[in-house]
Formats: sequence, structure tokens, C-alpha cells
Amino acid sequence: TWRHVKTIEKRWTMASKILPVFWNLASLEDKERIEAVGTLIELIREGQSDEDEELSPDLDYSLKRLVRGLSSSRQAARQGYAVALCELLRSFPVVELRTVFELMLEHLKIPGNAKSHEERNAYFGQVFGLIVLLRSG
Repeated sequence: TWRHVKTIEKRWTMASKILPVFWNLASLEDKERIEAVGTLIELIREGQSDEDEELSPDLDYSLKRLVRGLSSSRQAARQGYAVALCELLRSFPVVELRTVFELMLEHLKIPGNAKSHEERNAYFGQVFGLIVLLRSG
């Protein structure tokens, strides 16, 4: 149906806007990371109203990606993703801290066969995640 086509078109447009923002969250430039956080929150807000009790697809995707990114060793990804996750939690009360903690347990666990750098990255991700939970209120 026509409505289905419009929905797919809207999702494609949002994805094309949101995906590049994650790259900028890892920038070594503080200003670029901060701007990316603001952009990400604005883009998610377009699809998530304050009255919604469920997470929009963009909010759900961003939440999972930000948690996974806490263990990234790429440039300043940990810092940018942590700030973005903290702001996301402050901006969207529908996201419960328990949900983020459960995502951390799922995505930041250390596999038994992890190499030392993978283990270190996972531990850093866990620490950054706990700091986010504490700072988000």
C-alpha cells in the first residue's frame, strides 16, 4: 500500500541522517562530538514523542549502538558515545536505566576466549557505562 511505501521511505531518510552521526561521535574534536550528540538527540526526537511508552526504532537502534560503542577503541568513541548515551537517557525518560544495564550485560561481556585488548576494551566499556548510569540521574 501507499502508506507502507511512505513508511519505508521515512525510515530510509531517517537512517541516512542518523548513521553518519555515529561516526562524528568518535571524532577527536570536542566540538564535533558535542554537535553530533545534539544532532542525534534532535533526529531521535523527530520519531519519539514524550507520550510514547515504547521506544521508536531510531531510539532503540541508537541505544543499542551507543552501549556497544562504549567498548570501542576507535579515536574518541568511548567519550562521545558515553556523552550521547547520558544525554539520551536525560532526554527520553521512556528509556529505563535497567534497560541500559541489561544491554551492558549483553553487549559488554567478556568472552572466555577474548584477547587481552578485547578484554581491556570490554572493561573500559563497562566502566564508561556505569559512569553514564550514575551521571544520567
